[in-house]
Amino acid sequence: RNPHDLTRTPGGSSGGAAAAVASYIVPFCLGSDIGGSIRMPAFFCGVFGHKPSGGAVPNTGSRPIVEGEHQLYCQGGPIARHAEDLWPILRVMAGPDGVDTRCTEQMFGDDAPTPADVDVSKLRVISLPTTTSPIASSVDAELVGAQQRVLAYLRDEVGCAEVVEDMELAAEF
Repeated sequence: RNPHDLTRTPGGSSGGAAAAVASYIVPFCLGSDIGGSIRMPAFFCGVFGHKPSGGAVPNTGSRPIVEGEHQLYCQGGPIARHAEDLWPILRVMAGPDGVDTRCTEQMFGDDAPTPADVDVSKLRVISLPTTTSPIASSVDAELVGAQQRVLAYLRDEVGCAEVVEDMELAAEF
């Protein structure tokens, strides 16, 4: 159950892990993600989750066993109470283990760039607050408003290189 509201779900398959972190049962957990199973439970439970890029973390021992190209989409990753805790956990998890041949060497050593090294002003941001898809739910107006405030901050305060809010322009990315 979601520790903030027992009538709500903690999210997907890593929901128990996210709920445990949010409840202060553990300082962090590991989850697996192919379509949001780390990210959504973290969001639902008010904690932070990270799905690494394909090949960054070995899938050795993961269940269910994923084969072929799906291995690049299914990734293990950390769930933590604070965003800054994700980086050191990921540094421990990433890189080859000698078994998973799709896992590659990663730049997570002491001399590797850190998230603080990212020049946020050079980011290109895509925002799609609404959808015309017949199978997707509409987005709540409060969430659209929050997204618009973040975009305004990124554009006006941070000076992001480009903020795209149009589906046709986003397709050009």
